[in-house]
Amino acid sequence: MRKYEFENGRFTAHQFYYSDPDCSRPAYSLVARGRYDIQWESWIVPGGTESEYHLNHVTVMPYTEQMASTLGSKVNKTCPGFSKEPWQAFERHEIYNYVEFETNDLVEDESDDLVVMDRDCTSALDFTMHELQLVRLEQSRHHR
Repeated sequence: MRKYEFENGRFTAHQFYYSDPDCSRPAYSLVARGRYDIQWESWIVPGGTESEYHLNHVTVMPYTEQMASTLGSKVNKTCPGFSKEPWQAFERHEIYNYVEFETNDLVEDESDDLVVMDRDCTSALDFTMHELQLVRLEQSRHHR
């Protein structure tokens, strides 16, 4: 199950995963935040609009101790030493963090060097947001 929120070029996506096909036993959830840029109408999919997305932050929350152990193990295999403590149920764990800033934001000098702080362990969970590359836009007008 998924829930998306879009506002002013930014998005938040909530993805919920279940242990059974009836979606009655929650396993874990992911929350992804980032920005998106609408590009142009798709020439392949009628009514579709192509866009680019840029992730900034992804967290995962397991809902059972067994799932916490499984996810923590997967992430540590992909990113050795990522988590020093065992994962617990109902605790958020950051698996992706991307921050850009200029060095002159840190120190007062004349350089404009771009620094990127990056942590990406999303491949451990086969996580992507590629569905945001093709969207359907609907605009509504609110009369006040």
